[in-house]
Amino acid sequence: MSYIKILLYRLIFDIKSQARYRFSLFTDITVIVVLFVFFLINDTGKPFNTEYGSDYKTLLLIGYIVWTMAISAISTLAKSINFEAKNGTLQYFINSIYPMEWTLFTQFISSQVINLVVILFLIIVAKFIFMIPLSFSIHMLLPLVLCLVGMFGMGLIIAGISVLVKKVSALILFLQLFLLFITDTIPTSKQLLIITKYIPLTLTNNILRKIVVNQHYDSELKLLILSSFIFLIIGIVVFRFFLKKAKDKNVLLFY
Repeated sequence: MSYIKILLYRLIFDIKSQARYRFSLFTDITVIVVLFVFFLINDTGKPFNTEYGSDYKTLLLIGYIVWTMAISAISTLAKSINFEAKNGTLQYFINSIYPMEWTLFTQFISSQVINLVVILFLIIVAKFIFMIPLSFSIHMLLPLVLCLVGMFGMGLIIAGISVLVKKVSALILFLQLFLLFITDTIPTSKQLLIITKYIPLTLTNNILRKIVVNQHYDSELKLLILSSFIFLIIGIVVFRFFLKKAKDKNVLLFY
């Protein structure tokens, strides 16, 4: 029960923080929406017409929404580590009776809830300005959850690095843009997808688009389950490795 209380406390705390720092949320909304509009104006998603036989704008929007959720999952954990290190409270979180991964998970969940505001604005712009049809199916829920599990694992890897080296803003930005171009969020070359098709985000993009066009996706879903939990396990192992390294080097208290 205490684990749930921590989750609720973190959610309330982060919502209040966003209410105080509304400019940060406004900036996130602006960047995400403007970038999507740029892709629309340049007909970036047209190859999806051929691949899926459906309106490419809807398929582009779906992938872009999932990417927005994924990059939030990656950046939140590292930012949380940096925030605690900067304020000198990181050691208290590490020495808490609760696993550090759970503390980061609560921040991950609250960030996704807040991220819904960004996604809502994106959908409003897409639907009412560009007239892009979009409908939600209950079948989309499981792939989305599995994707976030995998991306949480990837976020733990970056968080582990940030425990040791602290400043990873450039790495986060690179990874966010890297994922945008290699995971079929926007059309990715088939040669590259041979390598990147096992990333949870790539698999989820493919599954959700197949749901929209009523195609079978059973094999992709099995791969997504496997991929997401592999990324989660690797993330936990790597995070604990870097945490131990930081303790051994006595750099937890330094920023």
